[in-house]
Amino acid sequence: GSMSIVYLYQEHTKEWKGWTAATTPILLKQQSTDGSWDAAGPDALRGGRVWRAGIHALALILLSPPPPPAPPPTDVP
Repeated sequence: GSMSIVYLYQEHTKEWKGWTAATTPILLKQQSTDGSWDAAGPDALRGGRVWRAGIHALALILLSPPPPPAPPPTDVP
């Protein structure tokens, strides 16, 4: 899924943007108000809420845009 798209396609390609646009809203919609994800189906047997929260959080991190570059240092003469 999400990790495969990151490895197969460079960020910001058409495929990456399409996958991100489709996946991110689904993950956020499934997230509980406490920030976790309920374990359901096969996920309940793999590791429960902790496992599912970790996998979903990792997917969101991998799908998020990179942070802007740091500003240049101001203490250099």
